[in-house]
Amino acid sequence: MLGIRRYHGASIDLWQGDSRSFVRDYTARATLASLAEADQLGHRHVVIEGESGGASEALATVKAFLTSSRPTPAVKRITFVLTDAVTYNAYQRDLFSLFPDEDH
Repeated sequence: MLGIRRYHGASIDLWQGDSRSFVRDYTARATLASLAEADQLGHRHVVIEGESGGASEALATVKAFLTSSRPTPAVKRITFVLTDAVTYNAYQRDLFSLFPDEDH
């Protein structure tokens, strides 16, 4: 797992592999409504199963959620689980672009 970023008190990371092998509190979709539901339920570690071609939009949604969830969301870690290296690389490129190395 490379490319962990922190933003507004939460960690955003990428993981390549079978999502059934990954432990999480909650599986969400990359939508504001789904992330808000996870937050309201108090889940701290949320997994989003990444889809090829949707990296930029999915990461922008996560950024919008974390920016609007003030003072601090219950969600402390959001992991994108990706099935192949091509998709992983696309998400990693967009992750580094949308979330600089420093926390905000």
